[in-house]
Amino acid sequence: MSRPIPLSDEEFIDVSPPKRRRWRGWLIAAIVVVLIVLSRSLAIYVSALWFGSLGFQDVYWYILKLKVALFLIFGVLTVVILRSAFWLLEKLFSLQGLATRTIILNNQTFQFAPGRFLRPLAWVVSVLFGLFYAVAMNSSWQAFALYFHQPATNRLDPIFNKPLGFYLFSLPVYDAVSSWLVALAVVLLVAAIGYALLTLPEKVLKVANRTVSGTAFAAVSVALAALLLSLAWRTYLSRFPYLWDDHQTFSGVSYTEANYLLPALFFVAIALVVAAVLALVNALTKRSIGLLLVGVGLPVLVYIVGVVIVPTYVQSFIVKPNELGRETPYIQHNIVATRHAFALDQIEQRNFEAENSVQGLNLTSNNASLENIRLWDWQALQDTLKQIQAIRTYYDFHDVDVDRYQIDGKKRQTMLAAREIAVDKLPEASRNWINQKLIYTHGYGITMNTANGFTPEGMPRLLVSNMPVDST
Repeated sequence: MSRPIPLSDEEFIDVSPPKRRRWRGWLIAAIVVVLIVLSRSLAIYVSALWFGSLGFQDVYWYILKLKVALFLIFGVLTVVILRSAFWLLEKLFSLQGLATRTIILNNQTFQFAPGRFLRPLAWVVSVLFGLFYAVAMNSSWQAFALYFHQPATNRLDPIFNKPLGFYLFSLPVYDAVSSWLVALAVVLLVAAIGYALLTLPEKVLKVANRTVSGTAFAAVSVALAALLLSLAWRTYLSRFPYLWDDHQTFSGVSYTEANYLLPALFFVAIALVVAAVLALVNALTKRSIGLLLVGVGLPVLVYIVGVVIVPTYVQSFIVKPNELGRETPYIQHNIVATRHAFALDQIEQRNFEAENSVQGLNLTSNNASLENIRLWDWQALQDTLKQIQAIRTYYDFHDVDVDRYQIDGKKRQTMLAAREIAVDKLPEASRNWINQKLIYTHGYGITMNTANGFTPEGMPRLLVSNMPVDST
């Protein structure tokens, strides 16, 4: 039986068995996990009841299942990919072994064994990135839900010939997945370089040094190839957002972008794929760093020439002198897309010939049109409403709008004005933070009158008025 050993009158040493202390830690961790699970279960239960009361219980359970699936899929995939890559790196460099290094700090020599902490570090990095991307993809559940339930859209854009649904529902998911792959590739490349540096011995023969270099180049080349391939896909996807890019005169792809910039980005993506192939060739042949530099320099050169230099020259010396002529087809694309988005291309135009017959003078048969002839000028009506319907000094009518409503079974033209707050009309003593931010914050109601109705006094015939609202 353990007991504390006294060192002095007030000091003790806990000599309880290590197993008991270990069990205490596990017990505390289990209690924390149980509390978290119970709290989340209670939140899910309450949310399910609330959605069920609104008739959307199936929607809630679908959202919950989608969130859980995204969390688990991307979390597990991230951990598996990273940990498997770290395991391959450990196996690849096991021939040389991570030898113990000598480190000198403050003129004192320390023995440092990298192999002792690399495996735990690999697990920590894998789990942390797994949790991060599990949460990140979980929060993007709406994009995935739209992707899985996207409707069929037949209209194609004039630049890439892709349907509208691709940009609204597919592209956000592709962007998220490509960003995830790029991040994993960066981590793997950094890990490969780190392993390669750690396996370089302090003092070796030339033969051994040549062996280590070949293995290091192979690992770094494969990781670099993965990064270049992911960047190629990322570059390919980066072309599509130019469709809604804003310019000084219009939105969408311009002449320079359509003819030079977007093709250049496509060639950059191809150059990245070629660079990845060169990196894989370098991994198989284990030649030298020269091939890697050629592979990395190729897409950089294509980017500088095709994306930076050529479009700048074309925009300055070809487009600017005749900008309207060059940009007219692309401005037309913008107009056509805007008309389609607001359904303005579905408007039917018809000619109405004027009738010169006596039927046009029959007031009774044309009573519906006569009742909707607007007689009130909106500016005169606005001044009148400010006098008779402002009611409080801090209310005002900033505008008057015209609309049509069904009144007593007839469609009538009406004029509406919102009674809005006018803080500048408050008395000087009332212009403090409490009044302006908490009390006098919004207007109250509207006024509505027929477009041609008058009272015997010449006032508008109000259908909605006063505070509280009075409706006739």
